[in-house]
Amino acid sequence: DNKQAIIGTYGVNDFHMGDMYTKGALMLHTLQHVINNDTVWFGLLRSIQTQFAHQTITSDDVIQFINDYTKTDYTAFFRQYLNHPAIPQLLLKFERRGKDTVVLYRWKTDEPAFAIPVQVTTTRNNFAFIQPTQQWKELNIGAMKRKDFRVDTSHFYVGVKEE
Repeated sequence: DNKQAIIGTYGVNDFHMGDMYTKGALMLHTLQHVINNDTVWFGLLRSIQTQFAHQTITSDDVIQFINDYTKTDYTAFFRQYLNHPAIPQLLLKFERRGKDTVVLYRWKTDEPAFAIPVQVTTTRNNFAFIQPTQQWKELNIGAMKRKDFRVDTSHFYVGVKEE
């Protein structure tokens, strides 16, 4: 339902029932597809277990480990999913320019630095990555119809909103 952040208030008994387990699993599923390399992903999972065996750790420890292992800064990704109730929203606008359809897109998030790739249909039934940021970008999908444009929400836990 995305009514609460996954991470609660530290230092107090902040027990709450909610969607933290589902949201956490979907966040990790999204990260796997953002990384888009099964060798790296499964190596990361094995390395986390080895690195942190029999230790008490924080989310910051895991985030730093993932950033170091992947050589990519996913801090804003984790901050969005862990510290805010809302999931990222991919905002879309569609324009006709002559015979072409142009998709304008950007992220709407609580974390200003959030910028992960996401897969969309760039031709009918074929997915490719786009790199949304907080600023509007454009994708020319040519003669493809609006109804054939899809965001891969089965692999990316994001909302999609057409403006």
